[in-house]
Amino acid sequence: MKKLEDLHLDGNQLTDLPEWIGDLKELRALWVRNNQLSAVPTCVQQLKKLEDLYLNGNQLTDLPEWIGDLKELRWLYLSGNPFTVDGMRSVQKAKDKKKRKVYIFFKDGYNLRYFNRLINQLAILVT
Repeated sequence: MKKLEDLHLDGNQLTDLPEWIGDLKELRALWVRNNQLSAVPTCVQQLKKLEDLYLNGNQLTDLPEWIGDLKELRWLYLSGNPFTVDGMRSVQKAKDKKKRKVYIFFKDGYNLRYFNRLINQLAILVT
């Protein structure tokens, strides 16, 4: 199983992931859509070859700082999560930390550029 490249755990009501997932050193795509994750599991940090991360439909309000350290990450799917304004800023920080281009999708093709404008508008309303 250590040579596994794709892992699909969609729709299992998971609130966390087992630590052994971090041992899947060849994993390139992790699908954990439609679960109950309130934070990105720390075992994901160990997946150095991860290119695609599907976190759609969970309970995420922000992203950990280390997500930007995943050097091979190219596609990050976040739609259907209740991100806060600060959470959206954490997404932008993660994107800025990347040396390579990363594609971040929220809802029906909306990308981070759309949400950056929304954050700026919300910041104006709050202040």
